[in-house]
Amino acid sequence: MMALPDRNAGLREISADVLNNLTSLKMLDISYNQFSSLDSLQQTKNLRIVDASHNMLAVPVDQLMASLPPGLEIFLAADNGLFGTLPASEEAWKVFENVTYLDFGYNSISGALPKELFLTMPKLEGVEMKNNSISGTLPSGISESLSWIGISGNNLSGSIPAAWWKTTQCVEAYGNPGLCGEFEHGQLMGGYDVLRCWPSPEAVAGTALGEPCPGELDGHTGASTLNVSQDILNPSLLPGQSLDRSRDNITLNTQADGNAAVANTLPEMATNEVGD
Repeated sequence: MMALPDRNAGLREISADVLNNLTSLKMLDISYNQFSSLDSLQQTKNLRIVDASHNMLAVPVDQLMASLPPGLEIFLAADNGLFGTLPASEEAWKVFENVTYLDFGYNSISGALPKELFLTMPKLEGVEMKNNSISGTLPSGISESLSWIGISGNNLSGSIPAAWWKTTQCVEAYGNPGLCGEFEHGQLMGGYDVLRCWPSPEAVAGTALGEPCPGELDGHTGASTLNVSQDILNPSLLPGQSLDRSRDNITLNTQADGNAAVANTLPEMATNEVGD
């Protein structure tokens, strides 16, 4: 292991000659410095763990990936000003084929999450993409090795695929206003440490998780207005029952007998109060 004695020293580089002479070097911690490039690592064939978080790399993320040595098992590059989009080719991700943990959080990465991120690294157990500018929907397929995924603080939309709940133990997704649909309470987390998942009431903060996604109600007739917000409601509205409006979080205006017809398609929006 090689760690810099003073993380506030502001070191800008380590020469390739120095690193190449450290033939047994397996772990390198250069976090909290001023590195603008990791090109000097390319010939360090035995490196397995690199912590380059909190530096000044500020390059396109695919360019950074192309500059890394093969064989890495853990790579940390949070808070570096990385930008651009994640590559959507299997070839680009081969540099991480042995990686178990990857952290690109707190950067300026944009675009979508490519399916290759979740399918081309057979040993990947944890991936951190929180607090970027990532948008779009989530890919449905993920590697069976993945146990937790951090995607909070982005601009993602749509539902969290069912495969994610079947495969992972923890998903951190808060702070994505466009995320919606059903979720697993025990797997959605408001915070994470290295030992276990911590579900919390904040786990859905800043999302629409728990609410139907746009389009899920298409095809229903009779309702002229349907407004659902901040819903944690009781199940099953039967004919002759009414919605509890004391919460002021449901508005349902219908034409004729449309109330019961629409409510029966949304069982989570009901209470057991009998109407007039």
